[in-house]
Amino acid sequence: MKSLQDEIQQRKWQNDQQLALVNVLFTYHWLKDQSYPTIDDEDVLDHLKAENAWFEARMKPQQELVDSLFEEMKARIKEDDSTVPQ
Repeated sequence: MKSLQDEIQQRKWQNDQQLALVNVLFTYHWLKDQSYPTIDDEDVLDHLKAENAWFEARMKPQQELVDSLFEEMKARIKEDDSTVPQ
């Protein structure tokens, strides 16, 4: 298996941050559906469904806190507020 540098044909990185950024972009490029904004690539959809399921499972124990915070934020907003506070 080729290394990331071989795949991108990059001899040297400026720093570790550049390498990390290129790694993320290169690794997740396959998630960009070529028919965007319509997402119909089954591999992409399956991956996103799995990520969402993972997130929901991890957040389930905090759901009561999330609901409480949401209600508190809603209570602080006047019904007639139509703009962002300045």
